[in-house]
Amino acid sequence: MVDGWSGEVRESLVLSELPMAVVEEALRRGQREDDGVVNRWLLNLLAADG
Repeated sequence: MVDGWSGEVRESLVLSELPMAVVEEALRRGQREDDGVVNRWLLNLLAADG
């Protein structure tokens, strides 16, 4: 809650280039896949963009 308001976060202040859709997908995958699998998926995705 910031200044008495809580809402949906749509943009990261720390990783401004990281789309929230990627974060959401990583969280979904984290519910059904091993952490190592999710980490490799995310690293491969980020490497492909770089």
